[in-house]
Amino acid sequence: SYVKNGVSITSTMTFNRAFSMCMESRKLSIKDLADKTGIPEKTITRMRTKENYNPSLDYAVICCLAMNLIPRESYRLLECAGYHLRENNMKERAYSFLIEVMFWLDTLEEYDEILREWDIPTFASIIEKRKK
Repeated sequence: SYVKNGVSITSTMTFNRAFSMCMESRKLSIKDLADKTGIPEKTITRMRTKENYNPSLDYAVICCLAMNLIPRESYRLLECAGYHLRENNMKERAYSFLIEVMFWLDTLEEYDEILREWDIPTFASIIEKRKK
């Protein structure tokens, strides 16, 4: 599902507009992305349609990886949500590594294995905690 040309996300876009473009370019429905991420469909719908809605950094990164966005697209989408990954933060540095080097993996379980090795909370644990 790697898209060679990518999506043209600009820094002036709202998160929901940029997020919708990414989903459409990958031909992913809300249900598809919910199934891939474990994020509830209601939350993905909100991320996609609610003006001025910015998801948590964790959810934004999970979606970037689940959509197999190329690094430039991921960083632009995160920017639209108001995030810049910091090098001096271990979790954010790990997220940068996943975005830049491992963006082609197929499942969140594969990303979680890497996060576990670095002793960083897994995506599965973050999603589970939010559902409670």
